[in-house]
Amino acid sequence: MDHDDHLNQLSDRELHQLTTLGDSRAFEVLMQRHSTNLRGSISGTLRSLRCIQPDDHTHDVMQETWIKAFKHLGTFRGEAALSTWMYRIAANAAYDHMRKCSASQLNLTLEGWSEQPHHNRMRTIVDLYNDRISLERSIEMLEPEDQTLVSFMLQGYTGQEIAQRLGKSPNAVRVSIFRVKNRLRKLLEGGESREV
Repeated sequence: MDHDDHLNQLSDRELHQLTTLGDSRAFEVLMQRHSTNLRGSISGTLRSLRCIQPDDHTHDVMQETWIKAFKHLGTFRGEAALSTWMYRIAANAAYDHMRKCSASQLNLTLEGWSEQPHHNRMRTIVDLYNDRISLERSIEMLEPEDQTLVSFMLQGYTGQEIAQRLGKSPNAVRVSIFRVKNRLRKLLEGGESREV
């Protein structure tokens, strides 16, 4: 059995250990193993943030995710699955990327907006922009694991699908979703800060 065949049979944790010991091929196997799911997650996150042409940005965010993952691999403590840790990095990279996008790139689609008087149209656009900014700020105040959960929720994943991706039980995900929704509601109402 050659080195590549051996690496393909190892768990993510074993590949992580080999990578931290300097085996760059082990990291390449991790990238191959998780690229498809991470790309889908990034694309969905960008869509949920109303990114114009998310497919054009997905590659950039994907590259940033792998760079950050490799750079910070030594900080992975193993408290969660390695894939969960990488999803957090991907979600944060997508949020960072969207913060860099200018306001002119906002995709504000308004059903029937042309039928409204001009001043009402502008008010609707401003309200949508402010609501989006408030939501983004509230999401940023969540813990990284909760940000990842919100990202999956915004992408339309079911509780079962989220549980599979995060390596958690469906019941644990349901409890987390309930908790995160309540926390977001309080943040949006202005009744809670990150320190709480």
